[in-house]
Amino acid sequence: MVAPGGSTRIGSDDMTETSGATDDSRPDAAATGAVAPPPTAPPTPSTPAPAPGSAQDWTDQVTDLIVDTVDKVRSRTTGPILDIAKGSVHAVVAFILLVPVAVLFLVLTIRVLTYFVFREVWITYAVLGMLFVLIGVVLWARRKPATTPSTR
Repeated sequence: MVAPGGSTRIGSDDMTETSGATDDSRPDAAATGAVAPPPTAPPTPSTPAPAPGSAQDWTDQVTDLIVDTVDKVRSRTTGPILDIAKGSVHAVVAFILLVPVAVLFLVLTIRVLTYFVFREVWITYAVLGMLFVLIGVVLWARRKPATTPSTR
């Protein structure tokens, strides 16, 4: 399709392809009332620090005092709670990882003792059973009984 002035129009009005002559059918930006953006102002240097005793200096001091007080209260209240939470999470992860390792180590111990030392699995069970009972008796003897007064 050929527009007045010899230009060829393709598709919609906003996409045009000219072939030689200028398109006088499009209005000029000045004719539509469009306003060019104002030139940007050069960057200004930062404002100097307020003089001591001024209103802004007083507000900065009060703001700093409030922020410091809130930080102190937060560190004294939530700090220990966060430490306890971190410790308990680490303990749970360690427990979850160490229980299967201990079970696999016990299975490995039984297999090695049965294959290389005793040749019979019941002897391995008896020896390990006596060892665990001995460890339990030693730990039981070393315990400290609770010191609660009893009137019975």
